Amino acid sequence: RVRRNWSSLDDSEKQKYINALHILKWTSAEEGKSSYGDDFVRYDELVLHHSTAKNDPRGDQAHLGMHFALWHSLFILKFENALLAVDPSLKGSPYWDLRDDIGEVMGSSDLHFGSTTGTRPNYTIIDGAFANWTVSPFDEYLQQVPTDNNITGILDDVFNNFTGETLLRKTDVPLPSLVRYSKCADVVSPVQYSASDYEACLSIDNFADFNRCLESGATNGAHELVHFWLGSAGSELYGFPCSLFSPPNC
Repeated sequence: RVRRNWSSLDDSEKQKYINALHILKWTSAEEGKSSYGDDFVRYDELVLHHSTAKNDPRGDQAHLGMHFALWHSLFILKFENALLAVDPSLKGSPYWDLRDDIGEVMGSSDLHFGSTTGTRPNYTIIDGAFANWTVSPFDEYLQQVPTDNNITGILDDVFNNFTGETLLRKTDVPLPSLVRYSKCADVVSPVQYSASDYEACLSIDNFADFNRCLESGATNGAHELVHFWLGSAGSELYGFPCSLFSPPNC
């Protein structure tokens, strides 16, 4: 496998990746596994996987400890396997090097991930490769996922919105779409991440501190910045007004 920087891909390679993501998003589990094999995983199932790990009543199973890097490595592998099941020519999942200019990833064109602030009411994202990408209903198939993994009681009062319709969203946003709030730029910005931040984490020889450096907003951790600018501060939180939060909690 070869994982390449998003900014190094040509337009056709970026489009292949975007197309594969749309297939993961909009194809049912039954159709996907029939067409692409057992490695196919619905995009919304991946969202739920992250959320159930974070909200596990036994404690966060994916963050805030030395398990952080391992859990996320396996999570990314599951996502990458699903991508390659759809399109093996991708050879691997691309990555976003946060040291690159934000314009390499975020923007309004069909090969970018949308504006950093939603341009419609409630800051809905209506441009970019994932324009009007909805937060899908929490359906019967997704309800069964945590049960199949012997996790019960985890979803009580987790997913809701203003309308009362159950969606993969924890915050009370009255739209089933991705949102990015303007106030977020006042709290944290990916342009703050620098080569020195990157080198600082790599220079740590203690595994626990290395995990914390990658994750924590206090250390300008790459993990939080990526969640933050792709639409969430945790995959179940598809956007929130950052004026309600104080650094480094965002």
